[in-house]
Amino acid sequence: MDGLPVAEFNDRVSADPLHTKPGKGESFLEQMERVRGFLDEIAKKHPAGVILAVSHENPILAAMALSGKDPEEAVRCHIANCGWVELDWPR
Repeated sequence: MDGLPVAEFNDRVSADPLHTKPGKGESFLEQMERVRGFLDEIAKKHPAGVILAVSHENPILAAMALSGKDPEEAVRCHIANCGWVELDWPR
C-alpha cells in the first residue's frame, strides 16, 4: 500500500479492522503483539523511566489497546497529525 492515501487503507480494512491483513501486511491484532514486544523490551530496559516513543497512528492505536482500551474501539480511533497519547505500561 506504499504511496497510497491512508483513506485507501482504511477503506480496505473497514469491514473487519481487527483481522484484515492488507497485502503482505499484518492484522491489527498481529500488530498489537509486535507492539507489545517492543513496549515490554523498552520498559524492561528503563524500569523507572518515562519513555517517549514516536510512531505512526496504527502502532499507537495498538499500544492504546494493549494499555486497556477495547481493541474494537482503539482500532477505529484517530490521532491527529503530530498528536500525542500518554500511556501507562505495566512494569
